[in-house]
Amino acid sequence: MRGLKLHKDGSEEPSGSKKGCLWGSSPWAFEIIGLVLAAAQFFAMFGVLVHFDGKEPNTSSIITPNTIVSILSTGSKAALLSAAAGCIGQANWVLFAGQPRRLYDFELVSDASRGPLGSIQLLLSRKFRGGVLVRLGAVITILTIAMDPFAQQLVQLQNLQVSEPGGRISQAVRYSLVNPAGRIDTATPANADADFTMKAAVMFGTTASSQSIVQQATLSCPGELCEFSSVASLAVCSRCNDIDSSLEQTDDGDGMLWYELTNGIDGIERGVNCTRYSLPNGLYLDNIDNRHGTGDRMVYMTTWGTANRTKTISMEELDTLIWSQSMIKVSNDTTASENIVWPNFKVHATECALYYCVKEYDFTVQNSTKKEVSSKILTEVRRNYESWLPQRQFANERLSADVIESIAFNKNDSLVSRSDLQLQSDGDGSKKTWNISDEAVKGISYFAQTLFSTCILGNCSDVPDEWQAPTGFYQSHQQIGHEHRPGPAKPLWESTDLSATFSNIAMSMSNALRDSDDTGQSQEGMVTRGITTYRIEWPWIALHGFLAMAMAVFFFLSLTSRAPDGARVPVWKTSNLAVLSRGYLVPDIMRDEQTSEQLERTAKATQARLIFTDHQNPMHHVQAGSESPEEVEMVPVPNVGKASRARDRSGPV
Repeated sequence: MRGLKLHKDGSEEPSGSKKGCLWGSSPWAFEIIGLVLAAAQFFAMFGVLVHFDGKEPNTSSIITPNTIVSILSTGSKAALLSAAAGCIGQANWVLFAGQPRRLYDFELVSDASRGPLGSIQLLLSRKFRGGVLVRLGAVITILTIAMDPFAQQLVQLQNLQVSEPGGRISQAVRYSLVNPAGRIDTATPANADADFTMKAAVMFGTTASSQSIVQQATLSCPGELCEFSSVASLAVCSRCNDIDSSLEQTDDGDGMLWYELTNGIDGIERGVNCTRYSLPNGLYLDNIDNRHGTGDRMVYMTTWGTANRTKTISMEELDTLIWSQSMIKVSNDTTASENIVWPNFKVHATECALYYCVKEYDFTVQNSTKKEVSSKILTEVRRNYESWLPQRQFANERLSADVIESIAFNKNDSLVSRSDLQLQSDGDGSKKTWNISDEAVKGISYFAQTLFSTCILGNCSDVPDEWQAPTGFYQSHQQIGHEHRPGPAKPLWESTDLSATFSNIAMSMSNALRDSDDTGQSQEGMVTRGITTYRIEWPWIALHGFLAMAMAVFFFLSLTSRAPDGARVPVWKTSNLAVLSRGYLVPDIMRDEQTSEQLERTAKATQARLIFTDHQNPMHHVQAGSESPEEVEMVPVPNVGKASRARDRSGPV
């Protein structure tokens, strides 16, 4: 074997070499490549995580982010362990270039370079002294065990609620549907009727709850939650006023109302005491005094309505009036057992109206359940008085101003066709308009007139406004318990909140307007849907980054490490050939050992220095426990592959 010669700066170089490669980059090429690969895979993994963070999983993809991260993490781990092994191996030679130490330490460090188990064994060894650099490498090697579990925690799935434009709700800008059978022609008198969907909406609104009516609104929602805000649409509004102050109580009733409402004939109790409540529009309610209950022939409610705002008590300002209903109603529970007799019942008068308007809605749809969050009447929207004009010049000359202005259907006056009824707004500087066609206005008006009123007391002309009050009632009946006319009279009597009842009717009619809009316009909302996305748990990548930096520091320290006397140590790392080259230094110590246990026992009892220089003291073998240790000098010989027996020199350890 070739001997070693010492440079002037104290480093050793194999004899016969022209230039050593102890400091050059080529001995560390494998470790450098490992570090570069580890860093590259770390940054690649970081890039993959950034790319997939917040993205929805692609269910059709075979390779998932977890797969890519696992591959990169495992590759980075392998590169780090390869570099760590070389650096720990080099640190082993540095240890044995200093003062003599246990020969068994060489075995411990070699095992540590092979993996985590050896590293744990080294750190737990109580007799291993020094070797800070080796311990650093052992810690790095052990920590690589956690790289894969940490990588598995990086990519998680999360359920999110995201909002994006989507879903649509219908708007009414122009409405023109009518019943074809009631379409106005040149016949006299005029005919008109509402479309079937509008009729159904009105009937549904009289009995349904507001929540049920909202569910009839036409809108689409492709997600779990949709929100529609500030939806401006042509609508029907309602208003109810307490008109008790207009109610007059007198005792001059004739007691015939119950009989007239029942069969239209005179009764047999004319002339008895009778208390009457009446309104200025002619509506009244009276009963014979001291009567009570089903068997005593009592009238509980009477109604009268008009489509002409000038004939209302409190709705004259509504210039788009569809229908106004006056009601005188007994408010007590008529089925109660207390002995209340007429006129001790509480009586109230209410006037409710339906009219065209423009409303702004806020709707939500959650899990297919619709909800009208809020609605408000756009007060800046007014009737355009340049609309609803007769299309024939002679009509302006023959019809009165009230008839021209009124939108109420009249068999005689509605024969003249008109322009659309238009509502307009100039609130934000831009003119917006909403229209109802001539035929639709007349058809809805006629339907309201014939639905909420019926001719009872004679003089039944073709104009409901001319019918004598009352035109509706609810009363007791000896055979069937109760009697009412027309059909809506019963839900009006049963209602405990007339304002809510008419509000429901208006809401249902507004649904019909939006459903049948001529323009087909709709407004887009915001849809919130649940999605599953990748969520990157960034703290779990800290270990990968830390180990990459720690390994770079460890490599730099290994690259610059020297023997205690400042001499550079040959870059032998984990080379088995280097170990064999040191075998001639311990031929007598290990010669007779046959088993691994014997070798370990001897190595634990022996101190040695495996790298030394010519000007330093020879390498020592000291038998542990001997009081006069024997010093043995082993010197290299020039014959390759041969080693001479050591000469014994006695002297102090």
